[in-house]
Amino acid sequence: MDKLGAKVLKHWDIMISWAEKQPKRKEVFQPDMINDTGHVWGASDCPWCERYGINGCVGCPMETQYNPYHKRQMACDKAGYYKVGNTDTWGEWVKAAKKFRKKIKKAIG
Repeated sequence: MDKLGAKVLKHWDIMISWAEKQPKRKEVFQPDMINDTGHVWGASDCPWCERYGINGCVGCPMETQYNPYHKRQMACDKAGYYKVGNTDTWGEWVKAAKKFRKKIKKAIG
């Protein structure tokens, strides 16, 4: 695994670990996570997005794995990112984030 892939996984591990400690039925509120961990889900905090986002994600391992023909929908959305960002409770968020993390791991190889 390359250093950048390891950094992406660590980023998600930190967020998932924090979210698992929240009450499962508590409403998702991004600023709580940011304030406590310094991390947040989104392109602004993703090491791969920082590197590949400027070129429409071409070369990103997620794009290569889940959207090899660069169709309209972004690879991360196809892989479940949209579900992470649209959960109502921390319990739902953790489930969606763990599924998305598995997709990241698969993209790394």
